Amino acid sequence: MPPPADIVKVAIEWPGAFPKLMEIDQKKPLSAIIKEVCEGWSVQSHENYALQNADSTNFYITEKNRNDIKNGSILRLTKLLAFGLECVESASAARLLKRAALCGPLVLGIAQHPPTPAGLIQEVKKPSKF
Repeated sequence: MPPPADIVKVAIEWPGAFPKLMEIDQKKPLSAIIKEVCEGWSVQSHENYALQNADSTNFYITEKNRNDIKNGSILRLTKLLAFGLECVESASAARLLKRAALCGPLVLGIAQHPPTPAGLIQEVKKPSKF
């Protein structure tokens, strides 16, 4: 019998540790998966971490793109920038680009639900003057 379609087998990297082989249940919230990964390595403050593709794209895993994870994918547990979270949580996606100039380097969040650290996906630098 084939495994359920909602279960994906992946490797997750953490600096200084051997990668963990895990089964990710796509029905679970991403924040619960990140919490489980952090607990496995005794990492505190799981809400300050995200999962990221360990390939050349380095894309962050979000609720929106998580179904693109395939069996055999290699992911990386990544620490988020704390000062960027405040800007993400206080701005809508439309206003976020405007706030980037005020917040300096930050991490943009795009999620279907209220932004969480797991929903953060890419870094934006403060625009330079012309």
